[in-house]
Amino acid sequence: MPIAYEEQALIHNCIEAAAITVLFYDHLVTFAEETTYIWARRKHASAILFLVNRYLGCFSTIAQAVMTFATVSPERCIQYIHCRQTLLVVNHATVCST
Repeated sequence: MPIAYEEQALIHNCIEAAAITVLFYDHLVTFAEETTYIWARRKHASAILFLVNRYLGCFSTIAQAVMTFATVSPERCIQYIHCRQTLLVVNHATVCST
């Protein structure tokens, strides 16, 4: 029996919400170590790349969450897709440069 589109969308949104929750939980759990080992020390290139990677991913996930649960026009959706793809490329370039 095939699953209806509405059920698929609901399942997708639930999985998306769970993934976002895990990401933010990880940020909260590891923030003390980040403060100790990254923010309290002199910034090296690796620390800067770590912070760019960590927070660029976090902010793009926030944007993704907003767009997942919002209703927008097709034009705004296309703009979001272009912005999201750009953020992913920048995030991947940051990871590859470390």
